[in-house]
Amino acid sequence: MAEQELPLRVRAICIPGGPRARALRVRQILAKGCGGRKFIGYKGMSVVGDPLQAVRRPRSGPLAQGSTMRISSRAAAAALVVVALAPSPAPAQSDSATGSGLSLYAETRLVSRYIWRGYGLSRNAASLQPWVEASLPFGLSVNAFGTSAVDHHMQLDEAQLGVGYKREVGDWEFGAGYLHYIMTGTETEPSSAADPLTTTTSGEWYLSVTRNWTDGWATLTYSRGNGTGKGNSVNLWIERDFSWGNDRWNAQPYVQVDYLDEYGAPSGFENRLSMIELGLPVLFRVGPVQLLAAAQVSFIPSPYVRAANRDADATGNIVLPWFSFGIVYEP
Repeated sequence: MAEQELPLRVRAICIPGGPRARALRVRQILAKGCGGRKFIGYKGMSVVGDPLQAVRRPRSGPLAQGSTMRISSRAAAAALVVVALAPSPAPAQSDSATGSGLSLYAETRLVSRYIWRGYGLSRNAASLQPWVEASLPFGLSVNAFGTSAVDHHMQLDEAQLGVGYKREVGDWEFGAGYLHYIMTGTETEPSSAADPLTTTTSGEWYLSVTRNWTDGWATLTYSRGNGTGKGNSVNLWIERDFSWGNDRWNAQPYVQVDYLDEYGAPSGFENRLSMIELGLPVLFRVGPVQLLAAAQVSFIPSPYVRAANRDADATGNIVLPWFSFGIVYEP
């Protein structure tokens, strides 16, 4: 059988922001491909032989025996949660430019299922997903993300390290950056190596353009994956923000659309239109902390993506409802 590239665990996390005054950092995060889910990532695998077996949940063999990676990944998951919820340092002052100091955004979210660009990444299990980003002077930022399925073998399934740059020009914002993905090799998300518990890596470059208006924004992101995730992806994200109660309450209805040609997707618009998603996050602010609840519905129009989900022991339905709860720390 010819070598194929299939989705094993592709990633994204959409992080809704706060009211208009706090939305800028959120947009920067989402512009990375939240779809972008909001920070987008390419993770895939190249296999020879039976491509369907490669994406099925292993039921025996080395994955059932445990490894030192499982122990270390549990510790890493706990550490990332602690970092995400830790208080941020006071913004640094700059003599040369106002607003060029440091700031921190942190979030931990529990999602009922992990869907990225149409692919079911947690095999129908809930996932715990901490995220932290530090905004630096001159439009630079660094970030880290992790996800761990809430199942019988709680481990860090994957991690992301990223660096980005943004530039504002009036109501427009332009962004670029690189995201590095670390697949730790777990039972939920086995790696593409001969030993499925071996850690593997991949990454992607992205370019984005955002148009802001008074109470909303739209972002178009192009991503180019490398390594086993080689390919192209385009994400369109449109959001409207509503605030009330002196900005203590905030609702952010959105729609996002994903189109990609990675992981062996056959030619044709119907196969490469991987996801259309509608979401309604609602946040309540208490000082520097926001409590988040969101309802989402992901539509998977691509028969290729639905088949890949079924083969990976995830749901192969066209309509996938899911929800999420979280806590956000942003001074």
